[in-house]
Amino acid sequence: MSRQTLEGWAVKISDIADHTYVYSPSNDKYFDCWGGHSGPDKRKICSGNGVYAVANCYRMPMFGCNDTAGIGVYAVNGVCHQSANCFLYSTDPKVTLNLQVRGYWASVLAYGVWGTGFLLPWLPGVYNPCWQKYGGETSMNTLSEKLHSMHKKFLETGESIDPNEVIIREAALTAEHHVPTITSNKFEELHRDFLKEKDRVIASGITGEALANKINDLSIELQKRLADILSAEEYEQLMGMKAGDTINIVNPSIAALTEKNK
Repeated sequence: MSRQTLEGWAVKISDIADHTYVYSPSNDKYFDCWGGHSGPDKRKICSGNGVYAVANCYRMPMFGCNDTAGIGVYAVNGVCHQSANCFLYSTDPKVTLNLQVRGYWASVLAYGVWGTGFLLPWLPGVYNPCWQKYGGETSMNTLSEKLHSMHKKFLETGESIDPNEVIIREAALTAEHHVPTITSNKFEELHRDFLKEKDRVIASGITGEALANKINDLSIELQKRLADILSAEEYEQLMGMKAGDTINIVNPSIAALTEKNK
């Protein structure tokens, strides 16, 4: 099993959350995560000792876009942040993007760390077959240990898994890990109400750019309400922006492209 460094990178996109992608420097290959690997303010966010063959196994281009990581439908199951984290899931220890990515926590609030379908169907249906074919033993860093322990408890209940409850816990653990002074129960009910409304919008049947715009509207309203209940310092640490600033989390042009090519 050959291991190579896998790096998470970010570039700035005007009023949309930073676009992220994954780079493999040993062979100069990219995982574009729906939107390419170029843009202004390019910077490396994280890196891990990965298995390129595993990540390469589940590139899964679809809807006219490259390297989705098989997370599902753009804007419904996740965006580039979730795809990047899924490619980085093949690192050892497992690494994720962090709050240096502008708008990252806002997308985690909407879709979780690895997308809404992480536990089912992504982990058993997409990742595990590739890991069994190309991978080996793995370990966890501090945050991934916390997330893995939480996921294990969900799976051990033997009951149907509510994706929104997984997202709520992932977002809370991410916030508490990066901002230890935060108290997640400050925003838990607000977060739960946002997810219910997001589900309602998706269930309404709108797609493409219209869906992206609606989810962005909901996210911006959530961000404004978070700014009211968090301290200015907490908001800036979590969002990577000054208190009161907001950002879109879904790229309407990518959503339109996926609608056109589905």
